[in-house]
Amino acid sequence: MTQSNDSETLLQSRWEDYRKDPVKFAYEVAQVKKLDKWQEEVLMSLVTNDLVAVAAGTGVGKDFLAAVAICWFLLVHPYAKVAAMSASAQQIQVSLWMEIQRVISDSEILPKLLEWTPSTIKVRGYGERWRAFQSIAAKRVSSVTGDAHAEAGQGLHADYLLIVISEASGVDDAQFDAKMATLTGGIRNVCLCIGNPQRRSGRFYEIFTKPSYKKYW
Repeated sequence: MTQSNDSETLLQSRWEDYRKDPVKFAYEVAQVKKLDKWQEEVLMSLVTNDLVAVAAGTGVGKDFLAAVAICWFLLVHPYAKVAAMSASAQQIQVSLWMEIQRVISDSEILPKLLEWTPSTIKVRGYGERWRAFQSIAAKRVSSVTGDAHAEAGQGLHADYLLIVISEASGVDDAQFDAKMATLTGGIRNVCLCIGNPQRRSGRFYEIFTKPSYKKYW
């Protein structure tokens, strides 16, 4: 970061501390008033685990947790990229993206570091090089078979990459697999998968029930 202000000085001086302790980041930088114990545990698990899945009911703070995690990952990893996806663009825009806006605006520090727009969150002064964005896996129709296949999408490669899959129970298997396929290369690739366990099928369900998936999460 190149801009000179007290907020950047605070972040730079404690960069490594915050990278190792997202809960401390949440309280000191995002200035959240309270995290539930399970939210603290999930945030801390992102430090050492590359694949983190959370199944929880409606209204318990899943989007708030994801919003804090996105701000943390973005600011403590240089030139990081964060891709957020859900079953539809509307779900991201109405719930997760608005929650990120609230987390940023409720902090005295974050608005000086992050620029929120309806489609992106950028680290101030770095434009497209350091940002979070909404990502929906595109469908490609085969000219031979007519079958639709999900594509991973462009712009999902960086030294530090976080993919957040919100309302993961509603994301179809092809889209889920396409996003997971982007978690290669770079220095650190992380996926946070959150949702209400509404369906007894699909990748989100299999993460918690199928040994071949469960062992990685």
